[in-house]
Amino acid sequence: MFNEQRKIQYLTGLDWALKSASTKYATHGYHPYASRYIPQIPHYLISVFSKKNDLVLDNFLGSGTTLVESKILGRDAIGLDVNPLACLIARVKTTNIQKCDLEEICQFCLSLDKDIQSLKNNDKHNTSILVGDIPHPNILKWFNQSSISELLLLKNRIDSIKKKKTREFLLVAFSSILRAVSDATSGFGNLMLNLHPPPRIGAYQKFCRVVTSMVEGMKQYNQTSTHSNVKILNSDSRNLNFLQDHTIDFICTHPPYILVEMKRVLAKRKYCCIVIGNPIYKGKTWHLNEILKKDSLKVGFALIKEIRRRKYRLTMGNIKEEYVLILKNE
Repeated sequence: MFNEQRKIQYLTGLDWALKSASTKYATHGYHPYASRYIPQIPHYLISVFSKKNDLVLDNFLGSGTTLVESKILGRDAIGLDVNPLACLIARVKTTNIQKCDLEEICQFCLSLDKDIQSLKNNDKHNTSILVGDIPHPNILKWFNQSSISELLLLKNRIDSIKKKKTREFLLVAFSSILRAVSDATSGFGNLMLNLHPPPRIGAYQKFCRVVTSMVEGMKQYNQTSTHSNVKILNSDSRNLNFLQDHTIDFICTHPPYILVEMKRVLAKRKYCCIVIGNPIYKGKTWHLNEILKKDSLKVGFALIKEIRRRKYRLTMGNIKEEYVLILKNE
């Protein structure tokens, strides 16, 4: 795109606060996920530090934001995470589902209506069968009887779907509603039981709403994504031995940062961009950006630029300042 100096000048002049930016376009609105960065950040960085058909790595995949943007921008991408739920969400977000299959997904939701109505009409025979399938006794603590019955019915029907892409799409929708239909207190990162929960929307109704929204997001993704390749691995980022030395064209990620392995796989004279926030703990700001800069220099990265983001759209509520570190493997 530009030489290095012009790239940095261009990035420095961008709006990093992104206060009014839309962050849930295409498949980015799928499934809540803690501490994910907004899609404009990897979009900026991938656009500047890579070109079409380059190979991008996010070795802390999370919900797949980097990979979605890579595919939209025409870059091949590899992402890995030790969390199997993260891999499932990212796989669904980056896998194109065509119109005929999306129509089948919508029809699946409609086909459940009769069974759901049967549950609501106190069909004790069906309800007792479903409750007998509860996989863990603590579920009774977090969900009311009605929600349990509807959720079990949904899960059983989803598990019976043979087509993997369809089944996984619906599993992500199912997973995304669990907290919303539970008796957990909302608005907190940690789970706490609400002893006086307000009336909840039915699980089936919530599920259908989420599926409808996801289908619309997939339609948009189908229009904007390219035919680039995305590979997702349920793996530990401390060991990238499946990658040869200097085979990655660009790294875009946020914690954790396994710097030695990242430097090994990154091609010479290529860039690694890291988003790092400084958390507040017991009233003290912990300057992780300074620690990371020192560690990066120790392993042989060159620090090209540090961009300070403003207070908006940060990855976590207890982080009041966030930085983008631009490193180079010289």
